[in-house]
Amino acid sequence: MQKPADRYEICVECHQGLVEIACSIIIEAAVGRTVEALSNWTEIAPGCVMNRTAASASNRSKPYQSQLIRQAGFSVPDTLVTNDPDVVRDFRARHGRLIYKSVSAVRSVVRELDDEAAQRLLFIRGCPVQFPRYVPGTNVWVHVVAQNMFGTATGVNPGPRPRYPP
Repeated sequence: MQKPADRYEICVECHQGLVEIACSIIIEAAVGRTVEALSNWTEIAPGCVMNRTAASASNRSKPYQSQLIRQAGFSVPDTLVTNDPDVVRDFRARHGRLIYKSVSAVRSVVRELDDEAAQRLLFIRGCPVQFPRYVPGTNVWVHVVAQNMFGTATGVNPGPRPRYPP
């Protein structure tokens, strides 16, 4: 049987844990509001601001970015976005080699959908994934600054790519 003092100590520990959780929530909310305010300010700030949020909005969705690239006249490989493993298997049977990557703004490593990766397709049910047809050759990133374009060969497709090549 617990003594009253033991119950009090448990209650204090629980209270301290709740205070720590509440403080972390408050801090996260404050940081989120600060980042949002700073982001909003960069949209209206006078002068040169590199990578205003609105200008890079297409970077937040890889499928949308692919649509913009196609509209600009560039070739885009046949691509499937799905969370259905059977649809991926059918798409792979028609197109052969595929790569896969996240559809979100979160940076992901691009990999080929080989037989080993295909065994894990069941895990995509909770999260859509983008499956472009594999295009052999060298990846080229093009960065646009004002009216200037800068192309960088980043390696053979697919595989881990450096965030900022040397």
